[in-house]
Amino acid sequence: MSSNDYVIATTYLRLLLNEPELKAVLEDTFGPRYTELFGAEYLTGSQLQPVFEAFSNAGLDSWVIKFGGQLGSETHGPLGFAVLSAPHLKAALKVLTNYSGIRSTAYRSELLERDQRLVVTAIDNTQSDLAGRWLIEAGIRITKRLVENIMTHSCGDHARIRFAYPSPSYAKKLDEYYGVTCEYGADENSFSIPASWGQIASPLSDPGTYRTNLAKCQQLKQAQHQNLSPLETVQFRFDQFFNECHAGTCQPKELPRLECLANELALSPRTFARRLHDQDSSYKKALEQARRKQATDLLLNTHLNIADIAYYLGYQETANFVRAFKVWFKITPTCWRKLSNKTTRYHD
Repeated sequence: MSSNDYVIATTYLRLLLNEPELKAVLEDTFGPRYTELFGAEYLTGSQLQPVFEAFSNAGLDSWVIKFGGQLGSETHGPLGFAVLSAPHLKAALKVLTNYSGIRSTAYRSELLERDQRLVVTAIDNTQSDLAGRWLIEAGIRITKRLVENIMTHSCGDHARIRFAYPSPSYAKKLDEYYGVTCEYGADENSFSIPASWGQIASPLSDPGTYRTNLAKCQQLKQAQHQNLSPLETVQFRFDQFFNECHAGTCQPKELPRLECLANELALSPRTFARRLHDQDSSYKKALEQARRKQATDLLLNTHLNIADIAYYLGYQETANFVRAFKVWFKITPTCWRKLSNKTTRYHD
């Protein structure tokens, strides 16, 4: 697998075998080899491209319309159960976007809050128009279904779906399938709902189940990053930690200590610090960079007040956060937010 090759959990692809027509295409294209192919835990993009092309050549216009109804919570493993057992809808969406990569890296998900809406975006990583379109369609279906499971009713016209690709020949069928009139040729692929829905409590909320499955998601995500350098490990862990603080799954006072991070790499704290120094960094510098990145994201994409942002970033006093922000940007957080909302959005 090349370093930029995406992967998908084969659990999803085995659903294809439940469709006689799709199974027949697999048998015709790959012969008996397809059973071995689908026996792996993950399949790579290079392995999947012939599968997608075979389906397309056989006349399949949309993968999600054909089998998307089979995508239940059990197909997502720990991720699905963590989402459904989250305390409220916004926390569920945060978990979904933070950990979607443990099931598929075909696209990168982000949760934003803008224009009084919660927006889940999907950024294509496939480098394939066909695979990217089909997988993003499926990803939006998964997101919509999980939201409706928590709400216990349809999103209706309150949901918005946007696609960055042109309107396909089956656009009308897709609108009917989603129950939403989709927008095409947009500047992003996204699914959004009113931000006020974020505090809707999940009927399946269960703290024990939530913690257990979230821990499993964290372990799987950590395993995907086991070859990171010391600096990349610190950056990954800080990003993970602050996202979890915002999602309400941990407390800012539980900030990962240098000793704990060193232990994850089976290094002594002194050796770990030395290796960070060799990369022209340090624990303190990496923490500051992570806080700076998270601060701008929260200021731009949420309606949190400055005190709450300071809290989520682990500052004991709001004044300390404001002071640090002025060092970074020569301006207060409040002024930065006002200026950024008038101009282009910040991208780290």
